[in-house]
Amino acid sequence: MNLSALARLLNLTQFELQWLLWSYCIRRFGGAILPAVPLRDGRHCCELLALLANMPIDAVQDAVASRRLHAWGLLDGISAGGEILSLPSGWLSATDQFADWIERPYGSDSDLLTALCQAQVSLMASR
Repeated sequence: MNLSALARLLNLTQFELQWLLWSYCIRRFGGAILPAVPLRDGRHCCELLALLANMPIDAVQDAVASRRLHAWGLLDGISAGGEILSLPSGWLSATDQFADWIERPYGSDSDLLTALCQAQVSLMASR
């Protein structure tokens, strides 16, 4: 329920919502729920994510390029040391902080937004 509210509040695209859902599941259940397909490059990963989400590749490329889910502190970085991650689970990695606060019950949408903003402030302070 919190993911749907978050999608509405942040005006997430359908792919961004699916990206967060998959990333949350990977964080909670581990990368073994995905096939271990070695990725050739970023385009190959976008193609795989598009298939996984049953979305057009343009929607995936736009979401990856915008990096807004990363800026909000919802997803970990998609590159390690400047290099493209080689497995889909690296691209589908929710932050621990996101996984923790999205599971909590909130009384209202404004409570959810307040928690998101507080998480963002905490993230920025820790950097």
